Amino acid sequence: KKWYFYDCGIRNALIRNFKSIDDREDRGALFENFFINERMKKSQRDQIHSEWFFWRTYEQREVDFLDINNGQINAFECKWSTTKKYKAPKQFRDIYPDAVTSIVTAKNWLEYIL
Repeated sequence: KKWYFYDCGIRNALIRNFKSIDDREDRGALFENFFINERMKKSQRDQIHSEWFFWRTYEQREVDFLDINNGQINAFECKWSTTKKYKAPKQFRDIYPDAVTSIVTAKNWLEYIL
């Protein structure tokens, strides 16, 4: 299972970590949680009735966030580092060939929530 927090401050309190983002080992997970929150807020703000999912295989290959609206699947992979490469898992691409996959980074995240 994967858990997301609507308030990342509560997450930080539970794990007792209030360090700066640059000093955190979990910055990727924290960034992913932040992005998903903001994407969900965008849907509510724009009155878009999306369904949201996390996708993972038994082999632990995953897609961080699926935002599905009117049958269109928008898949997002969140990466704090802009140097990491990503390609959606083959199983996902085979099952959902029309899905639009985006890599969200600390440099481009804003374009996906405005």
